[in-house]
Amino acid sequence: MSDFETEDTEEPITCLQITIYHPKEEEKAVFRGLSFHHQQQLRADDIVKFGRDSNICCFHLADSRVSRVQFALQFFRHFNSSEILYWNWNSLLAMCD
Repeated sequence: MSDFETEDTEEPITCLQITIYHPKEEEKAVFRGLSFHHQQQLRADDIVKFGRDSNICCFHLADSRVSRVQFALQFFRHFNSSEILYWNWNSLLAMCD
């Protein structure tokens, strides 16, 4: 086999950067279960879940008022398009006190 056949191929990687905020994060530590500034590789067809249940959510939010699955993002791309879009599932608005 030639080097050409066994060499790894390069794949373009899509990166999503999310900024999160809670007005009382220092006091309540809602985001203590998240690893900030660490890249995570997820499959493009996965539904990325955020919530209280660490068994089913990729990103754990540590607050008793958060739902088991607070919200989820599902990414998709239309055929012949370079744009990555997403659906926001189970979106809930909660008041922060």
